[in-house]
Amino acid sequence: MNDFEFNAVNTTQAPLANMLAVDVSGSMSGTAISNARQAAASYIDRLKPNDQVGLIQFNQTASVRAGLSTNKTAARSAATGLVAGGNTAIYDALNLAITNLPACGRKAITVLTDGEDTASKSTLASVKDAAAKANLPIFAVGIKGYRL
Repeated sequence: MNDFEFNAVNTTQAPLANMLAVDVSGSMSGTAISNARQAAASYIDRLKPNDQVGLIQFNQTASVRAGLSTNKTAARSAATGLVAGGNTAIYDALNLAITNLPACGRKAITVLTDGEDTASKSTLASVKDAAAKANLPIFAVGIKGYRL
């Protein structure tokens, strides 16, 4: 075989859609919530211009603070306004994040928390099932605070 040629392969990465789910339960008060705010803002700042990010806060309830968008300023503003208090509904937050991400494309959930679920109506099994069906990775980041 002597007659062939090489063609360039497109190595451009598709934009990412990432929902940040941030624990704002009572155990996150003090240094932990400050660390979570800083970690979320730092992550948002490192995203590429076409990447989308949204922010969900959760304590005993989960709510969208910034919808999925390329507007990093809105997500960063939502992160800096987080206030701790209440119980921890991680599974409810993850299910909310799953339903707020597109059906296809590069997508992920990043959860920032210091502990375990204490208040969800959802179960770990339901989160695992929904994430598997959506082919969706979930990354957990442990947040530590220091109490004296």
